[in-house]
Amino acid sequence: MSIEAVLTSLQAEVQEHRVGSLLSTYLHKPRKAPLFQAALGKFLINGHLRFAATWSWWAFFGASFYFLYRKMYLFGLISFFAAVIIAYVDSALSVIVPVTCAISAKYLYCKKFIDDLEVAGYPTKPDDEMNRILFKIGGYNNWAIVAYFLLIILNASAAIFFFDELTGGVYT
Repeated sequence: MSIEAVLTSLQAEVQEHRVGSLLSTYLHKPRKAPLFQAALGKFLINGHLRFAATWSWWAFFGASFYFLYRKMYLFGLISFFAAVIIAYVDSALSVIVPVTCAISAKYLYCKKFIDDLEVAGYPTKPDDEMNRILFKIGGYNNWAIVAYFLLIILNASAAIFFFDELTGGVYT
């Protein structure tokens, strides 16, 4: 089935508030489904997916790790390298990446959901088969949270070490 047919069918599901069960299966976290269903309602206009700015604090503070957590590896890599390059060029501009991630995170995740709905055979496959596929390809990576906190600890340790080196150990 084409992406246009998926979008048209999904538009009706969003308007009738029936897309929540699909999102619950896909997210593996039913309590998050209403949040993404509301965002999806903003993005689906007349059967077309349109960008609309939303905000995600998780994506703002986590940036690339948000995308890795949500299994959006390409965006995770792009945001990571963009952050490194921008910080190298001018550290004052380093807020650009987290703000961009925060504004676009829900849209990009809803886009991934729609693409994965097409892979799952929505709306033509039986619900049980489609839910099995959505559960398998959706979800999240807990290791991204662990990696995020390990990076924070590593950065804090490096900052303490370099501060100690700069001051000649006066404060230790």
